[in-house]
Amino acid sequence: FSNHDIRRTMYRVSNSVPKAKVIALLQMTLRGVPCIYYGDEIGMTEGSIPLREGEDPVAKIFSRFIPQMVYDSWLLAGVSMNRDNCRTPMQWHEDHEEHWKSPWLPVNPDVKHVNVNSQKGDPESILHLYKRLLKFRKSEPALYRGAIKLPESINTSRNILCYERYDTKTKNR
Repeated sequence: FSNHDIRRTMYRVSNSVPKAKVIALLQMTLRGVPCIYYGDEIGMTEGSIPLREGEDPVAKIFSRFIPQMVYDSWLLAGVSMNRDNCRTPMQWHEDHEEHWKSPWLPVNPDVKHVNVNSQKGDPESILHLYKRLLKFRKSEPALYRGAIKLPESINTSRNILCYERYDTKTKNR
């Protein structure tokens, strides 16, 4: 669902926390090994690093011949040539100056309200959802080793995604 080479989940869901929570739910209940890219568990957003300031080798190549103005217009269209925008430092605390003496990339400006420390005490936060989903996945054999069954018929005009997970050894759901 996410990694260091593609735009962050929050970018791809238009910064919608409810949609990011649905992505988390899918990722933790579908088959396969869930890989959480650092920061997705708190809803980190894209950074905004000018192309010429990128540390990413791809950005360094493109910055030689693409003006920032052109790059900015491509960003608006959803195209990014600077993968550093999704590689900004993990946002542990709102006080990033105290914890990041000299980060390799700029800390995202939303660190004041999107950080681990501020979500620890909020049971409705995306961080707590990930913690609950990981605990649930670990406790349910149908989720960590089971199969998936799609319904034979479903009314597709209602835009419903439906699947059933079951443990192949015990047949429990």
